[in-house]
Amino acid sequence: MIRRLPLLIFTFSVSIGFTQTVEWQRQFSIGVSISMASGVLFYNESITYSAIGARKWGYVAQNPTNTALGIGLAKIKSNSGDTIFVRRIQGWTSGISNMKIHKSFEGNLVIASVSVGDTIYDSQILIQKVDTNGNSIWVLPITDGYDSPQISKLIPTNDGGTFVLGSAISTIGGFQDWFLIKVGFNGQLLWSQRYSSGQNAYCEANNIEPLRNGNYMISGMAEPKVWSVEVNGDGNYVDEHPFYETQLPYLNFGAVVRQTHYKSFVASGEIESPIKNYYFARFDSAYNKVWGGENVARVGKVIATSSDGKILTLEGKFIINDTIFLKVYNFDSTLVWSYPIPRSGISPQNATINDVAFDGLGNVVLCGTANKPASTRDELFFMKISGIGLAYDPLADTIWVSKKEKIRNQTIISAFPNPTTKEIRFRGLQGSFQIWLYSSEGKLVLCKKTVADMPLHIETLAPGLYSYRIKQGDLWYSGRVMKE
Repeated sequence: MIRRLPLLIFTFSVSIGFTQTVEWQRQFSIGVSISMASGVLFYNESITYSAIGARKWGYVAQNPTNTALGIGLAKIKSNSGDTIFVRRIQGWTSGISNMKIHKSFEGNLVIASVSVGDTIYDSQILIQKVDTNGNSIWVLPITDGYDSPQISKLIPTNDGGTFVLGSAISTIGGFQDWFLIKVGFNGQLLWSQRYSSGQNAYCEANNIEPLRNGNYMISGMAEPKVWSVEVNGDGNYVDEHPFYETQLPYLNFGAVVRQTHYKSFVASGEIESPIKNYYFARFDSAYNKVWGGENVARVGKVIATSSDGKILTLEGKFIINDTIFLKVYNFDSTLVWSYPIPRSGISPQNATINDVAFDGLGNVVLCGTANKPASTRDELFFMKISGIGLAYDPLADTIWVSKKEKIRNQTIISAFPNPTTKEIRFRGLQGSFQIWLYSSEGKLVLCKKTVADMPLHIETLAPGLYSYRIKQGDLWYSGRVMKE
């Protein structure tokens, strides 16, 4: 069961202290077919990528309902919204927001989706890596053990792999569990774990992020609860914390917990009561509520936090044909600014935001689905908003931290000469270390244990850009080198 956040409008006046601007907005179809954008990635200041689905690409004849979508990749200019390409990649998915995308450490793209088999109900999981032009590097189909899965989040792991977070029909006692899958850098399934809040529980996972203690926090809904589970790097259960609980039968869809500055947390969720209520609150490091509670007749969710305690949210009224507001709050709950997302060119009905990409430079890109005007067909929807005032991505500099390992900034060491033709050495290292060298397509081309004062011979490699990862003791380093 998926809950997508509708674009809503209500009258609200606030003094804006920043210069929020919609730099561009795009709504289009692939041909005349139903289209949808489910995952968005702010690749760099020039390029945005999105995982998309489209009916145009058809479906295999075994599915008589013809309700599946082909999976595609959209490459968009970040500064203008102009489309560079829309390309079909491998797989089929159902017509709901069940595709997510992330950037691997060497600069390629990993996309996870619900994979549709011979019928729309025969759904498993498809994970694939493509290069920045949409060319396949590897494909990992997961065909067993996941009944009616949902994909909610992808993040890189501290060894170059990928965590895939989602939910599926329960195998451990409830109606639906959370699951966490770890995929290796070269596309191998390393392990999978399940989490449930107990008997007869319906659990919906929505977010995973690294904690400052080196573990990971998974958060989402567990029946009426906004719930979080702390796991280690192998996905093993460490602890759990309920942040809020409403009265049954009302559930907390879209529930999310995020860590903030000063070792505290913010939690949010949409309570499916007769009149939707939006829960939004901050908790201290001991999980005691500091401020917040239910907001009657509202919907919303926390989408990012910053190093100085700022909290970025999407909020609005629950009325379907109204607009949503992008808001920033201070650590003490005071509202910094509230920016109404304009609806120019967007059909009033059923416009949704399926994913948000936060670039850390004060910009966000929203992606989703909007009705085509005067039609029941859905179209791709993208919007870039600048000037949000949060020049920090909480995931970018914490993802490589674990209890046993730390990634050093690649400027601490450097490869030389760079560019090179025959060999490379490394400044800033002493003693022995292990090195992995990858091509621009993400293929492992060299793995060797060596010492700092010995050259690494690469004259047999083809010219091009290569990325390296170095492990020395419990420290990791990464960087790039050009072979001419």
